[in-house]
Amino acid sequence: MKIAVFVLLFLSLGQQTAFAASPTKSVWQIIHILRNRSAMTPESVEQDLNTRLRLQQQNEYTVFYTGEGPALNDELRIAHVDFRMPVTSPRNSFLVLSLEGKGCITLEDVKKHYGGLALSQVPHGHSLEEQTGYRTVFNHWALGFGFKEKRPDCLASVVFDSDK
Repeated sequence: MKIAVFVLLFLSLGQQTAFAASPTKSVWQIIHILRNRSAMTPESVEQDLNTRLRLQQQNEYTVFYTGEGPALNDELRIAHVDFRMPVTSPRNSFLVLSLEGKGCITLEDVKKHYGGLALSQVPHGHSLEEQTGYRTVFNHWALGFGFKEKRPDCLASVVFDSDK
């Protein structure tokens, strides 16, 4: 009887750890996972971000999905996911990850991971939501990094655009 109770306890502990939530990832791990894909689909984005996307709308050219992403281990979370996929060519997808939280990833942090950044966008003074953007090309993707005017020292968005 004692052995059966021990085995039952041992098995139940194993199940708890097997079903435990996977550890959170950093922004850099998420970017690494996504940038190594040659193409993105709604299913691959859901799998990579461990989230659900909702079909927002569709026209004859593009299918639009939105969602929320996971909490990240650098005191940030992916507050909004905007995924767009052309109807005729899924390889030419577009993904924006909007970040929020107490954590801060600086431009210097981005430069440590991605050299050769080029200034691609500047705010025009109409809103604190406008962003200063920097771009680089990596693997199959043009990667964009945005810094909002209201918090200009901290990364606010990461954009994946197929490198056409």
